[in-house]
Amino acid sequence: MKKIISMTKTILLSLAIATSATAGNDHTRPQEQGKNSLSTIISSIMSIHQNTDPNRETFKQEVVVLELMLYPDRGRTSDAQVISARRIDSAAPKVFARKGGSWQVTLHGKDKVGYVINDPVSDIEIENPEDAKTPFSEVAIQAPHKTTLIIPLYHPESGPIAAQEIEIVDTRINKTVLWAQVP
Repeated sequence: MKKIISMTKTILLSLAIATSATAGNDHTRPQEQGKNSLSTIISSIMSIHQNTDPNRETFKQEVVVLELMLYPDRGRTSDAQVISARRIDSAAPKVFARKGGSWQVTLHGKDKVGYVINDPVSDIEIENPEDAKTPFSEVAIQAPHKTTLIIPLYHPESGPIAAQEIEIVDTRINKTVLWAQVP
């Protein structure tokens, strides 16, 4: 019943759009006016229905929320410990579009999928006073640092990722910083 109501709304909206789009367009021959209106209506219906169909198949968006304790050494993370890990339904940051970063995050499972992010220990800036030459300064963390990482378990183009393990490698020194199980 919901699908019929949804389709009816789409048709009525499309008719309104098609009518307003072709109103005042009287320079076509009478026998062509019906064809233009009908093709406009059909294309509007298809476009609107494809973009708003609530029954369209979508994949479940899950992420792993990792609470980590990072241990810095010389301006970078030398080791990391998982404080907690949980899987939740949620959208994730657009990490697969990133082109640079010092950490390579790899999801191991049926397929091997990876992306890059910045090391949270070496990617901290503070705002400088107004009279400073540059607006920000980098801060070197010396003590253990608690942080949260959101790891997507789906790819926006290919869907769910069947990952069992997460590996984080510092590409600057080619060292594994963390190897954790996906909850």
